[in-house]
Amino acid sequence: MAVAGLAACTTLKPDPALDGVATQTFEDLRLGRFDAVRARMTPEARAVSTNAQLQTIRAYAPANRPLERRAVGWNVFLRVGAPSTAELAYELRYPDQGMLYTLVLKRPKDGATWALQSFHLNKANNADLARNALLSGGKSPLQWAFLAMTVLSPLVMVAALVALLRGPKMKLKWLWAIVAFAGIGTAQMNWGTGQWGFNLLSIQLVGFGLSKQGFLGFYPWMLKFTPPVGALVVLWRVRRARLKASGSTADAIAETLA
Repeated sequence: MAVAGLAACTTLKPDPALDGVATQTFEDLRLGRFDAVRARMTPEARAVSTNAQLQTIRAYAPANRPLERRAVGWNVFLRVGAPSTAELAYELRYPDQGMLYTLVLKRPKDGATWALQSFHLNKANNADLARNALLSGGKSPLQWAFLAMTVLSPLVMVAALVALLRGPKMKLKWLWAIVAFAGIGTAQMNWGTGQWGFNLLSIQLVGFGLSKQGFLGFYPWMLKFTPPVGALVVLWRVRRARLKASGSTADAIAETLA
């Protein structure tokens, strides 16, 4: 499997019907139109929702409109002959803080309108959000070492390929070129928490990546790399071939001089 990537701040475009429900629900909540919010809920959610609860949520959210709003997560589960479910996530940017707005929508099997099952708001100030930045401070030596390996792993693979192409003739050189990008196992790290793991039962080609969901900092960077085992083998093989070629050249020169 070939895996390589560098991704962040991807702007998703959810279905207009889903986006419309999410947008209008948040706007109605912000303006205190609780009856409109409850009218958009599923019967189960409406039965346990009160205006007092909605007022508490409204007080938690900033009163003004966000400076920027982006969809950062969108999963739709369609079931034949059963209700469909959609999970949406938005990030909203304000002058001194950000907000993560997530909600679950459901659509009856015989209906065409999405209804609100639940929603949650989570806010954080800019200083807290900055802690999930890739180059933020407060990281452990292990985290910086992991980041270095994430960057160095593909560079070692490229260096092995260059050494192979510029090296002496070798049998099955094209195959060694593929081996240069092969790795065994995959290491992954949550950059925000420093938690990491290693999956040994994995063989990948160019296996490295840095990815992040969202753009404000509610989601941490995720780092992963494959140890460049194949590249190290190729470098060792090229070195042996060069030593052998040097020895043959020295013998030829000695015979000529003799």
